[in-house]
Amino acid sequence: FVADVRAPTPSGAAELVAPDCNEWSRSLALLVRRLQRASQRILQSREQHTQNLSRRLQRQHPGVLVRQKSQRLDELERRALRAFNRLLQQAQAQAMNLRQRLLARHPRGQVRDRTLRVHDYERRSLRAVTRVLQQYRQRTHVLSQRLSRQHPGVRLDRDGCRLVELDQRAARAMRHVLHRQHQQLAATQAQLQRLSPIRRVADERGRVRQRDVELSNAIRRRLATWTARIKLAEAKLNTVSPLATLQRGYAIVTDHNGAVLTHAGAVIPGSLIRARLADGQIVARVEDDTQEAS
Repeated sequence: FVADVRAPTPSGAAELVAPDCNEWSRSLALLVRRLQRASQRILQSREQHTQNLSRRLQRQHPGVLVRQKSQRLDELERRALRAFNRLLQQAQAQAMNLRQRLLARHPRGQVRDRTLRVHDYERRSLRAVTRVLQQYRQRTHVLSQRLSRQHPGVRLDRDGCRLVELDQRAARAMRHVLHRQHQQLAATQAQLQRLSPIRRVADERGRVRQRDVELSNAIRRRLATWTARIKLAEAKLNTVSPLATLQRGYAIVTDHNGAVLTHAGAVIPGSLIRARLADGQIVARVEDDTQEAS
């Protein structure tokens, strides 16, 4: 027999061949933690971006619509977190179910039973061969005593040859039994390897990765949709904002008390006025007023 790895006992060889379900469970738990950390990083990044947009809208006097959109975004984030938690719980439940199935169908117990049966067969074969040899030895001893009393000569030589032949036949029978038991053990190990759950574990791991990718894509699409909606709302607010009017060259004129001036007759010559422009404000003194006829 030739092997890549040597083991001290058949049980040790079975442990080397069969995978450890605890290691697979640890790998699956590591993947779940990585998924949680990646999702949290994405959500934190999107939340920080949303907060930056909210601060920009507050600096530009956004109004009720921006607050409504922010509340809607918070609600969607909470719904996304709840959906992610549900998917995570489902993945953990599937992982626990898979672990229980692996423990229930682990090949280590089958290999141990086969090994014990082979050892039992070996012990029984050895005892049977030992009994046969003892019987033949006793018989040979009795014949030797009879021949020694009768001095047979030729008969003693014949019985000696017969004893050697019986010893050889017993040794061949023992080797044959041991070889057959080893063949049965090898066939059992090959069958256990064919029925090993490694392939199912790989399939389940592929499904978990696919769900991870689908969840990440869904979160990205949802965040991109609401980001586009917020940008559209921001553009609409800019079109109706007074700051956009100031950008086009207009000004908001107030008196020294801060009241907005809409008529030329509201001020008298010599009074101070303030004009708010797009990038600041200026203070001026009224020299003259001219009212247009309506």
